[in-house]
Amino acid sequence: EYQNDSVARKYSCEKIILATMKNNLQKNEGLLDVLVLDSSAPYAMAQIFHTIAARSKNRGLLFSDNFLVLAPIVEPEDNWRRGFLNKFWAMFRSDATVRSDIIFTTEKKRVEVGIFSSVDNMYNHQVLDVTRSIQGRLNITGHIHNLKGGLPVSTDYSLPNISLYSDYDLLESYSQWTSQTQVGFQTIIQMEMQDRHQRIRLKTEKTRLSREKIRSLFDKAFAEVKVKRSMEPHQFNDLGDGCSIAAFWPRGSVVVLWDGGSHVGINWFTLDEDDEFTSSFVGQFTRLTLLKVVLRDVIPRGLGRIVSISADSKQKQNNTGPAWALSFEGE
Repeated sequence: EYQNDSVARKYSCEKIILATMKNNLQKNEGLLDVLVLDSSAPYAMAQIFHTIAARSKNRGLLFSDNFLVLAPIVEPEDNWRRGFLNKFWAMFRSDATVRSDIIFTTEKKRVEVGIFSSVDNMYNHQVLDVTRSIQGRLNITGHIHNLKGGLPVSTDYSLPNISLYSDYDLLESYSQWTSQTQVGFQTIIQMEMQDRHQRIRLKTEKTRLSREKIRSLFDKAFAEVKVKRSMEPHQFNDLGDGCSIAAFWPRGSVVVLWDGGSHVGINWFTLDEDDEFTSSFVGQFTRLTLLKVVLRDVIPRGLGRIVSISADSKQKQNNTGPAWALSFEGE
């Protein structure tokens, strides 16, 4: 039944319980190792104790580093005790804290023991031993349910070594960098048609791709870049619904692949690094269709496991070198 002064009475009870606990702990010169919310404890007592434990200053005064909370659930209406333990789990939660339940059953009775443990590297082994011991003594069935947490805490921790820049042997990397020689330049471009709804809405010649359309675009692109071909482009039509067109000239090559649907790929290789040259070729496809570039990879090709573009090669020519290899200059 509701009472007007229930809040004040509960607060007064909280102060009395807190003072009693502090006095008892001071007499024994210790902290709380085990808390048992037994079957006779009412819901209001759990509320009060949770309020006390929720204050961080009280947790440091009351609980030891390794403490245990037990709450048996005998009757169905005692399920709130599970919530009480879960609140402890939330307040003290870390990788090491453990929340679990042990359920014991007989033909007529079921008892659940809820457990919260703050830090115990041996908890998993101990709870298993206790469960087996109770089963053997009382001839009942028990199993561990809802086991969470309990990761072991290592005390053998030391700060990692702090490595300086000078601790690394960069000679092999520098030798590889200086051995790089760029021979060519490869650009791989992936293009996709714009979304289906937009193609349906426009319904123009730009929305349709075919082998003939791809070849026409290829020829127009070649005319745009004005490359002197050493042979006529060759078209392969035996690749499912799509096609592939390849062309070669003294200082490069290009392969265009259409998958028969909405994807077109261009693999462009030249001995000369000229991004505008490549963009002009690709521009014919994007201007005359609804294709748009979705991926562009620029890759240097050459000797010495090359990964550097020509701008880095100029550093080598000027004897400036990369910033990470300044200590090798002049060697």
